[in-house]
Amino acid sequence: MDIPRNLVYQYLQGTADPNYYGIVALSGLTGGTVTDIFPGTTTTIRNEIYFLINSIYDSTSSTRLGDFRSFVGSGPYTFTPGSTLNVAFAIVVGTNLADLQVNADAATFKYNNYILPVELTSFTASVTLNGDVELQWVTATEINNHGFEVERRSANTEFIPIGFVKGNGTTTEQKIYSYIDKNLEAGKYYYRLKQIDFNGQFEYSNEIEVDVIQVSQFSLEQNYPNPFNPSTTISWKSPISGWQTLKVYDVLGNEVATLVDEFKSAGRFEVEFNADNLSSGVYYYQLKIVDHSTSYSNVNAGQGFIETKKMIIIK
Repeated sequence: MDIPRNLVYQYLQGTADPNYYGIVALSGLTGGTVTDIFPGTTTTIRNEIYFLINSIYDSTSSTRLGDFRSFVGSGPYTFTPGSTLNVAFAIVVGTNLADLQVNADAATFKYNNYILPVELTSFTASVTLNGDVELQWVTATEINNHGFEVERRSANTEFIPIGFVKGNGTTTEQKIYSYIDKNLEAGKYYYRLKQIDFNGQFEYSNEIEVDVIQVSQFSLEQNYPNPFNPSTTISWKSPISGWQTLKVYDVLGNEVATLVDEFKSAGRFEVEFNADNLSSGVYYYQLKIVDHSTSYSNVNAGQGFIETKKMIIIK
């Protein structure tokens, strides 16, 4: 064994085949072993593998010392029912030991530099209704993944870490991650991921850019769709923190639904209104917003925000 190279190898005395062959443990393999023969009965997995190979090539004995089908392997491993082990290895050969070692080093170099520990398939950013930035990324496979350090910068500044999301170690299943960056001022921001292995190695993702636009005025949007059946979405904006109420009335001014009645911070908002229990016709929705220093009577007098819009239910 060549321990510094994580290499288990065997010398073969002959001229027909390479004189050295072995296995380089790249990830997940432990306890390198070499077995010159295939012991056991014909029901063992070693003999099953031997006979499969032997049927393709020649008829040398499965118990012959030095047969090139002898095992270079690792283990033993202990598994619980339903558990899995992900491993990476390279099979290398050489005409002499030095040649074998060169090939082993080349295999390790290619694995460390060309095989990504985490295959990132997407990395996106979006601004939520209240002005937060929601990051989402997806991996197809992961090897030895400790997690992701989320980094952010603004124009003409350096990246700084703002959070950490734990990875899934080693997996061949698709994984979806997310992170929300809150309480941002208006402006343009850049984000990237620093993927970190358990051994401390890391790799950066591409940068993505997002604009955060601060809410500067009140607005109540027209519901969409309109007319509708049975549901529609109502959106609005508020530049202040305060108590918000959003109510629905019929044409006679009777209140038929209260959609919002709570304190909210400044931001963008939306709510879905389901009119399953209402008949067809014209209805009105009214938004009121007051801050801590404003009463409802003052809102009606023009201090604060109040607006009403019409919507139509068709069944």
